[in-house]
Amino acid sequence: MYCYVTCRGNDADRTGVIIVHEDWGLTDWIKSFSEQIAELGHLVIAPDFLSWQESGIESTEGFMNEDLARRSLMNIGHDQIIKDLDAAYHYLRNHSLCNGKVVVIGFAWGAGQVFDYMTGNPDLSAGFVFYGKPASDNKKLEKITAPVYGFYGEYDSRINSSILRTSRRMNKSGINFEPVIYEGGGHGFMRSGERPGANEGNIKARSAAWKRLKELLSIF
Repeated sequence: MYCYVTCRGNDADRTGVIIVHEDWGLTDWIKSFSEQIAELGHLVIAPDFLSWQESGIESTEGFMNEDLARRSLMNIGHDQIIKDLDAAYHYLRNHSLCNGKVVVIGFAWGAGQVFDYMTGNPDLSAGFVFYGKPASDNKKLEKITAPVYGFYGEYDSRINSSILRTSRRMNKSGINFEPVIYEGGGHGFMRSGERPGANEGNIKARSAAWKRLKELLSIF
C-alpha cells in the first residue's frame, strides 16, 4: 500500500495521526492537509486505499480522472480497508517518534470509514469526522471507546440528517460524540475553503473548524 508520511524534525513524543481521504483518493489536497497537521508537531500517515486496486495502477495518481478513482474505490471490500487502516495504525504506534497515542481523521467517505474503524480498534485515542456519517447498517457504533468529534457544514442536509440519530446512539452508550455545524459551510468546506475565489461561507467554516481541530489535537 502506498502511503503519504510526513512530520517535522526528529523530536519524539508525537501523537500519530491517520488521515483517511475522500472518495477521490489520495489527492494533492489530502497531501497538503497532511503537511498542515505535521506543522502542528504530529506524525502523519495518509494511506492511499486505491493502491494497486486496478492492474498497473500503483496509486491515486495513476487514474485518469477523479470519477474513475471514485468508481474504483467503491469496489474495495470492507476487510481490505480495515487491513490497510490496521497497517497505518501499527506503523504509527510502533514508530520511535510516536508517544503511543494515535488518532484518526476522515473526510466524507473517509469519515464513514473512521466511524467503522473505531468500532474495532479500542486503542485509538480519538476520531475526527468531517462531513461524513456512519453506514446506515452499522450496528456496532456502541463499541467505540474513544471520543469522536464531528465537523459539519450548514449547507449539507444529506449528511446533517444523520447527526441527531448518531448522537442519540452514541451518547446512549456513554460515548462522547461532539458534532458542530459550521455556519455558511457546504459539503467539503475544508477543501473548498482553501480554493482561490472560495465563497465566504466556506472560508469562515474552514477557519473555525481548523481552529477547533488544532485545539482538540493539542489534548492528545
